[in-house]
Amino acid sequence: MMAVRRRLARAVAVLALFAFSCGGDGPVELVVVPELAPAEPLQTPEPAQPEPTQPETTRKETVSDSARDEGPVKFGFLAGLSGDFAVWGPPSLDGAEAAIGVINASGGVLGRDVELVVQDTQSTPEGAVTGYKRIREEIDALGGVESDGAVALLDTVAEDQMPTMCPACGTTVLDTEGGNFLWRISVSDTTFGVISAQLARDAGYGRVNMLVQQTEGTESLANVFRDVWENKIGGEIGEDVRFQPGQDSYQAQVEQAFAGDPDAVYLGAGPQVGIPIIREYIARGYTAAILVSPDLQVPDIADVASELPTGRILAAQVTDDFGSPAYAAFAAAHQEYAGKSPPTGFYETNQFDQYIVLALAMTAAESTDGPDVAAQIYSIVNAPGTKVYTYAEGVAALERGEEIDYDGPSGSLELNERGNLIGAKVAVLHIAVGGFTVRDVIELDPSLGRATLQVAPPPAPTVDDSPRGVLVGLFDGLWPFAAQISAGYVREHYEHDRADLCDTPGVDPYTGLAFDASTCEVDHIVAPLEAHKSGGYFWAVETREQFGNDALNLVASRDCVRRSKGGSDVAEWSGVQSGDCEGAQLTVVGRCFWAARTVVVKHRYDLAVDRFERLVLESALRGCPSDIDVQTPPRATLSTVPATQGSPTRTTSPAWFKSDDCHPDYEPCLPHLPGDALDCGDLSAVERPVRVKQIGVDPYNLDRDGDGRGCTV
Repeated sequence: MMAVRRRLARAVAVLALFAFSCGGDGPVELVVVPELAPAEPLQTPEPAQPEPTQPETTRKETVSDSARDEGPVKFGFLAGLSGDFAVWGPPSLDGAEAAIGVINASGGVLGRDVELVVQDTQSTPEGAVTGYKRIREEIDALGGVESDGAVALLDTVAEDQMPTMCPACGTTVLDTEGGNFLWRISVSDTTFGVISAQLARDAGYGRVNMLVQQTEGTESLANVFRDVWENKIGGEIGEDVRFQPGQDSYQAQVEQAFAGDPDAVYLGAGPQVGIPIIREYIARGYTAAILVSPDLQVPDIADVASELPTGRILAAQVTDDFGSPAYAAFAAAHQEYAGKSPPTGFYETNQFDQYIVLALAMTAAESTDGPDVAAQIYSIVNAPGTKVYTYAEGVAALERGEEIDYDGPSGSLELNERGNLIGAKVAVLHIAVGGFTVRDVIELDPSLGRATLQVAPPPAPTVDDSPRGVLVGLFDGLWPFAAQISAGYVREHYEHDRADLCDTPGVDPYTGLAFDASTCEVDHIVAPLEAHKSGGYFWAVETREQFGNDALNLVASRDCVRRSKGGSDVAEWSGVQSGDCEGAQLTVVGRCFWAARTVVVKHRYDLAVDRFERLVLESALRGCPSDIDVQTPPRATLSTVPATQGSPTRTTSPAWFKSDDCHPDYEPCLPHLPGDALDCGDLSAVERPVRVKQIGVDPYNLDRDGDGRGCTV
């Protein structure tokens, strides 16, 4: 199975270089090495068929087909169980686990039990990227994905040929994307945006202001609302206030958004942000109505707003098909496997339906292979076919040789060619008796459809000369792939001699934990093995030693944080999972620091970023303040080793690890290097803990206590 390869090529930007002084080191002379800095944009050619250096797939490379066939079918659940979307976590997971229970009670999939592999995204796009990277090799299909995660992973799941369901994705990006390996079984923000504008029109509003959190899931819907309100209805938009989450206070934003006495304010945000905004609204005594996005339709918001008059806060939400036999079966399964009746409004039926559809597609395909499963999705949910409402009914019909048309508790799951849900019931909600309740069920006004909107062209891009803008310019010029070559790595080549950085007590830059001389260790911000795999394999020893001691890449850190971070890049670590600092999380400030310093270090040494790292860096940089303190050093002088026949170059296609590059004595895949070339500090959080396949056979000396598991802290 050949994975799709695309979006790897990116032109190398022209970068402004600045003189700098760092830790007593003077400016380093810039020398342009032709092999490493081509003047023309990098082009990634399509590989010949077959290409011996290209693996057949970009996932599951270390697991044999026979071993996988003997075990359970594994469905991934990738969603925000903590962070801004945490309120949806438990009911969503209950719906997913009810589906797994139903599937296994009906004989599983192709005679194999089904397991749910749960991964928290922390409600961030970088968390989705990191989480997917952790589970991608062990799962057969993916579900639970939210808007931000879907956009971040859209190309990646296609490249991996990973069947992916999006049960709670409103993003308008999927209006024209998806349908190949990603399908959305929830309503688009286009629908929600149109319905919100329709509500404002029917309420007689004339002037509406906007207050919107700058994340994909919230801005996507808000932009549709503005589009329809101005261009279709002819309403007026006053203030349009956009803001980053994670602030100590939103007083200034609330004051601006309610300025000018609007009839209503459209509020698009997550609950963690929405709660303080609603409280500020109440404290200031504002009386304008509020139209809230679906993310705010949760009990906590209703509790905060309970003192407001009925109808002051309005919302639109998809409503389930409560009268169908599918919902009756779902409610019974939810009671059995979750131990309670299902709630409403938390996408729990969509979470249930996604796994039923995936299991039926595998049954129809008689395979769990990604392309085979993807080829069956439309035939499972679209007419014609025998109408079925449960997994057992679907399996029975398929075994009789019939085509099926599955409708679930969330309603019809008919999909268009882009993998988007075609129809759904929409309810208008208001807060009454301490909770969101259905006021009425309405149909979308067809005259407000967006197809004929005359949308103004986007404004011409402006030059951002702020420190963050300079940083983004450096980021845009980084090499767009990393060959991931560990051969030739010698840890001693990258060691530092800057223990003096720990002489002064301080605060860990990643987590904010305090340290003193006894709890401090010096950290390479870009880890040595990460640097080696991203381009250091070209370097002579003197350049590796220069990198190891470069003050730009060294920072005093809390010892337990440094050990937990290890060899991770910014896409692979988000906090300490065990040990002395267990529970310490990468902070917003820490993520910005790490991302910014990674960019300048990788620019300085002409290092590449892989696709996961690029997605997370891009997201993290957007969250950095515009006046971030950034050093922008010139390129380092790079001494390279002579090229040998067959060695990779920057103009060839990237060669990802294949199974024969993995060390045979360890799981997961670790680079196969001679002797004890690696230690736990070289490994990323994704590679730890390590399983030693045969106790006592441990050439890297990772299993210190002989229990078969290494690098557990």
